[in-house]
Amino acid sequence: MNTKTTTKSKNILFLINKFKTGGAERMFVREINELSRRGYNVYVATLMAETPGDSCLKDLEIAQNKRTRFSGHSFISWSLYRAILDYLKQNDIKVIYSTLEHANIVARITGLLSPVLHVCIRESNVASVKAIKFKLLDLILNMRTNVIIAISHAVRESLLKYQPVYKRKIVVIEVAVPIINKKLTKIQKGPEFIILSVGRLTQQKRHDVLIRAYARFREKLASPSRLVIIGGGGDCRSLETLVAELGLTAQVTFTGVIPHQAVLKWYEQSNVFALASDWEGSSNVIREAMSYCLPIVCTDIPVLREAVRTGENGYLISRGDIELFADALKKLATNSSLRDIFGENSYHRVSKDFNFDDHMQKILSYVVVADVIKNNN
Repeated sequence: MNTKTTTKSKNILFLINKFKTGGAERMFVREINELSRRGYNVYVATLMAETPGDSCLKDLEIAQNKRTRFSGHSFISWSLYRAILDYLKQNDIKVIYSTLEHANIVARITGLLSPVLHVCIRESNVASVKAIKFKLLDLILNMRTNVIIAISHAVRESLLKYQPVYKRKIVVIEVAVPIINKKLTKIQKGPEFIILSVGRLTQQKRHDVLIRAYARFREKLASPSRLVIIGGGGDCRSLETLVAELGLTAQVTFTGVIPHQAVLKWYEQSNVFALASDWEGSSNVIREAMSYCLPIVCTDIPVLREAVRTGENGYLISRGDIELFADALKKLATNSSLRDIFGENSYHRVSKDFNFDDHMQKILSYVVVADVIKNNN
């Protein structure tokens, strides 16, 4: 009679396009490092060369001999799958866990070629931004997927709209962050009111809306303030031009891509966190900001409503509404007691609903333990 058992020697392959400095990549790094610390045998593979200056690969805490790259192949190339299958066999790997579109396709095709493989994919964005060809591939390849992890309820609902047949496979494991000691959030802030935003400089993030809202905020309130935008991307030059046109060059700081520890220092020093994105799959940075007791001002889109509640820990603003965004920033800038209340509520909410320990328990249940149970039954 077979029994359900678990073992820390289970070998797991994490597969990703490459380790850019985005939220999906950072979440993967956290999961890899935590499983490794807990004694699991974790391997990591990428499909593309890293981008110099835009990579969080250095944050991985696993040995070099457990890292590999399957690059130079098309995802329809047999040579790619032969290399992956050989690697799985050499290292006795029975679990593959992937994130981002290209890696998810490769993981599922590998699963078709290896019936014993437990295949988990992670969907990190809402399906409304997914190309039709990828949706068609999902409908075909998800027949071979064991678990489809949606990083938010909004992502799950968007997936179900075109693949309801896979409803039982789609589970929500929300983005989570380590909860720091609250005493570390109580450092003395400087004289400037600092508004922080973290995100790639792309059209999706709508930093132009935030910059224009900040300009209106300064018209409403003359006290010292600064807008700090962390991230790199193709819109950098146009955003710098906009800042210059608005006469804000001295008040807006673009840091570019900086080490994550430096990002955490900015959370400590800032008074408010702001995000004007048109869409998100989830938001790692909002949860990080909440863990540092920051009030949030962000776009009113489904996924951000899962973390932010107007009047409780911040303000949800209609997409592109510059005037309301500026008004929300002014309310927080002129009322330190309100900032403190919202900040406390942010901390309690992220501690209760988005803490990393609970997140890892779900990863163990769906990615690791599920495979052991399947093989023993």
